[in-house]
Amino acid sequence: MRFFLKRITLALYDSLERLWTNKRTERFIANILIMVFLGSISLIELNRNG
Repeated sequence: MRFFLKRITLALYDSLERLWTNKRTERFIANILIMVFLGSISLIELNRNG
């Protein structure tokens, strides 16, 4: 049973690592972070100006 769980965990981790280190994923996440940052600044300015 332990071997089975370990094998599933390693397979899951390896697939997530492969996805995370993919260049397209990195670009996608970077773009989301930039959009969230710009949206936050916009909302702060709108709130500040009334």
